[in-house]
Amino acid sequence: MAKKVKVPKKKVWKEPDEFVSMSTRILSYLSDNQRKFLTIAVTVLLIVVLFVGLRFHSKNMEKQSATLYNDAVRYYHGNDNTKRSAKNDENRFNLALDKLRDIIENYPRTPTEPMAFLYSGHIHYELKEFDESIKSYEGFLKKASSENPLRIFAFDGLGYGYEAKGDYEDALVYFRKLIDATENPLSKPAYFNLSRCYEQLGEKDKAIETYQNVLTNYPNSSYASLAKEKINILKR
Repeated sequence: MAKKVKVPKKKVWKEPDEFVSMSTRILSYLSDNQRKFLTIAVTVLLIVVLFVGLRFHSKNMEKQSATLYNDAVRYYHGNDNTKRSAKNDENRFNLALDKLRDIIENYPRTPTEPMAFLYSGHIHYELKEFDESIKSYEGFLKKASSENPLRIFAFDGLGYGYEAKGDYEDALVYFRKLIDATENPLSKPAYFNLSRCYEQLGEKDKAIETYQNVLTNYPNSSYASLAKEKINILKR
């Protein structure tokens, strides 16, 4: 017959006592700190609500700014509806500007904000408001990323803007940027713009050299024959 093992009474009652004691301490801690836990819970809930609200607000802002942008572009390009609703081209451009200003002033940090600056630059140039055009193009360059492929249009616009003001030195800076950039649709005409500015500055040799670069870089293009013609005129 197996020997019966006696378990001391102290051992039998110790574990339940410890469990009861621990439970009591936990409940007591929760009771004493319930306000603290409630505050944490409410804070987390508010953060979640705020995040969801901001996301909804952001999406709503983006939608509204996109609508304004699309309307502005339609006025700028002048489709049939916008032409009928505007008195003339100047009025149509100003209606487009109003919508673009609305985006810049009331919808910052939306995807359409940089484009609002770019189109504002185009429109101010069309209206012969060259200082405003330059400011708008500079605004686009500040807002757009360095990888944005549309930067070339701001460089081009700045070149034309400064040229229109008679500031040929600054115009040269931006036309050179078009030539120095990766091959782009504006690089070929940029050579002619550079040469034109050199001519205005009385630097005929540099103008001829720039036209010669067109012959070297684009020998089989239509630009080459035009560059030859310009060189012959300058050498007379």
